[in-house]
Amino acid sequence: MAVVRIDTGLFQHPAIIAAGPKAARMWVWGVLWSARERTGGFIPHAAVSALDDEENGPALAHALMQAGLWREVEGGFQIHQDMTDPRAIQWRTHSERLSGKAWRDLREAVFTRDGYTCQYCGASGVPLHCDHIIPLNRGGSNDPTNLTTACESCNMRKHNKRADEWEQM
Repeated sequence: MAVVRIDTGLFQHPAIIAAGPKAARMWVWGVLWSARERTGGFIPHAAVSALDDEENGPALAHALMQAGLWREVEGGFQIHQDMTDPRAIQWRTHSERLSGKAWRDLREAVFTRDGYTCQYCGASGVPLHCDHIIPLNRGGSNDPTNLTTACESCNMRKHNKRADEWEQM
């Protein structure tokens, strides 16, 4: 099952306003369709009529392109995910959750990369955690660039905040 999180302020985004309410609805349905089908934001031409109807679909797709929300690519459209505010849309699938062995291997690689040192306070020789800089429940991923070594104390205090929201004590 795929999970898509859309920022609640999306309706105020200038591109959404420019597209109009019907095209905006089609954009949201396109995001949901793409997440379910795991196409990474690609909408084939044939799917456009399923998102609205055969009569309005092409006109709404054109409105989405004019507003900069979609761009035409070979065989269909690509949803623009960078809408100035990176929180506007975040993609995540439950398949990103790693098995125990895969997580242990990734965690060890992060610890090695970071020299077995907490990247928040500099502590070493203490129990370490592999911290999500942007937590999974806030749209983060298990990509190594989103992981860092944290001592148990820093990781517990940071909890589910993004690193840029958290101040060390």
